[in-house]
Amino acid sequence: MVVVMMRKYKPTKPKVGQLATTVVAISLLCFGVANLTWPHVHAALQRHEGAVHNVATLKKVSQGASQPLTMRLGTPTHLSLPRLGISIAVDKGVYSADAQTWTIDSHHAFWMQAPSGQTATPIIYGHDISPVFGHLAGVAQDEILQVVNIQGQTLLFRYVGDQTLAPTDAGIMGVHYANAVILITCSGAQYQYRRALKFAYVGIQDVPLTVPGSAL
Repeated sequence: MVVVMMRKYKPTKPKVGQLATTVVAISLLCFGVANLTWPHVHAALQRHEGAVHNVATLKKVSQGASQPLTMRLGTPTHLSLPRLGISIAVDKGVYSADAQTWTIDSHHAFWMQAPSGQTATPIIYGHDISPVFGHLAGVAQDEILQVVNIQGQTLLFRYVGDQTLAPTDAGIMGVHYANAVILITCSGAQYQYRRALKFAYVGIQDVPLTVPGSAL
């Protein structure tokens, strides 16, 4: 008769170094997921907030603004979207059709004049980064845009919609929307597209605008 002796199984304890490595790996994974997810969640919350508050804000600013029939933008020097926390200087930009390059940096928005002899919607563009237009992801219908020109006037606009463009599509620079401006920034997971946001003219600000900042 053969007797088989069974020894009691004892689980192997993980080494301290292995445990620490696992904890660090899981922590980094969670941190990475949070970093990728939070900007989208934050932008969605901002859009929801705007949907609730922007109509009332637009009504208020319209009452405190004169409204000439024709918009005269002049030379813009600064722009802001108060609810989104965007406030940035505007400089003159140049687009090279041959090289398909734009004047750009990490701390300005840029204004582009229409080609000589053409009438086109004024375009202001900038990087999709936090110091410039990164918070445009939270824009909502009737979002208020303020543009200050070199004469010291503050022109008010409201967001009405946008479109996605291929980076080689320069047609937007020849489009003419009466009494409007267009903001352009990058979009897409790899910043492979351009997002063109149209803002319609509201008037010239006579009464200082106070828009509660986002609590998000």
